[in-house]
Amino acid sequence: MNTRELTDTLANKLGEDKDSFLRDLRQDILKLVRSKGAQCVGVVSRNSYGDIVDTWSIKKPTKEYAKVLYCFCREKTYKGMELDSAITDDVVALIIKKFQLYYANKSETIVNITVEAVVSDSTIISTVTDSILESAQKAGLPIDYAIKHQIKQLLALNINTALHSSAGRAITEAGQQAVLTVVSAPIVNTLVTSIASILAAQLKTIIITLLHSTAFKSTMAILVKKYAALIIIPIIMNFIAANVGITTGGLIYIVLIPLLFVFIRHQFVSFPEKLGKKLSERITNQLSEDFININTSVAKDIATSIAGVSFTELGKKIYDDDEVKEGVAALLNNLIS
Repeated sequence: MNTRELTDTLANKLGEDKDSFLRDLRQDILKLVRSKGAQCVGVVSRNSYGDIVDTWSIKKPTKEYAKVLYCFCREKTYKGMELDSAITDDVVALIIKKFQLYYANKSETIVNITVEAVVSDSTIISTVTDSILESAQKAGLPIDYAIKHQIKQLLALNINTALHSSAGRAITEAGQQAVLTVVSAPIVNTLVTSIASILAAQLKTIIITLLHSTAFKSTMAILVKKYAALIIIPIIMNFIAANVGITTGGLIYIVLIPLLFVFIRHQFVSFPEKLGKKLSERITNQLSEDFININTSVAKDIATSIAGVSFTELGKKIYDDDEVKEGVAALLNNLIS
């Protein structure tokens, strides 16, 4: 299977609904930030593991809060710990959730493209059919080398067709007629349709598991948090500097204390709305620029995961299905009789 080609095909397909996705995301970020109130000017400290250690709120504009806010706006540490906005985690969680839902809603498209790539690979199909027939042999079916070769030929020729045909459609491709003259076409159709549907279901499970995996969530969290860290701090810092009447360079935390009371009295009510508008716009604009890179990363993970699947084991699981067992036995009897 050509993983590079699969990655490119998936990445392009995943980007088709970018505009509507980012438009909805922008509105959701605005709503979230607007609902946070005082948290929008809250600050948290994190340890080396990224866990929150302390939280400071503008509801208690103490000397320490002013000092922490000053350090936060100047991108300095406080007591040896990194500082962050109190709303960062919620914004990151929202964006990750939206991306996961976006990809989950495209799972059928992802599965269809991936399955087509898999069944178009003669090596993979040979491995799957070998595994199915070996399982049948172990179950006691009298499959010798000649019969095995003939069944493999039939399955390899028709599994791809089954994925693009309705169940029971007659197989009429000219190149297959020589083989099908001794086999009932409906028997082959039924068997390959069962195999193809189970194969698609198994691949869908693999893909959905990947999209909900801790590794995928971590990748998305790191990517999204990079945007949040680069955007939230400057917006809050610049807003405070502009609204308290002191330039960022001259902001001294002791002077900031009385000015915070003025800010609370005159500006605080409108702050979440203004922050939400700027934050949602900046984040979605940045995501728009990097959307193809994000999708390519996701597509690469999917292609790599599929390439790492044991198709021998997958073939065994497919044979465990009763319809497949019955189909293999029916096809064998038809060939022998």
